[in-house]
Amino acid sequence: MPCACRCSRAGECCATIQQYLNLGVVDELEIALAPVLFGSGRRLFENLREPAPRFRIDQVLDGPAATHLRHVRAS
Repeated sequence: MPCACRCSRAGECCATIQQYLNLGVVDELEIALAPVLFGSGRRLFENLREPAPRFRIDQVLDGPAATHLRHVRAS
């Protein structure tokens, strides 16, 4: 089953984002959280190297189909 961003393989996006998080090159991250049940999936913040990057939620926008979360690197 493809990711919400329409990747060709399930989990491909999460694996790529996890690689960038592990490299420490992500300063901001925007996530659209929708109440959809796919049956399985990958957790974005799992399998990260220690210490895992720390983010804080900077902005929350509620919409009819999704909640949009903007995370920024915690200082």
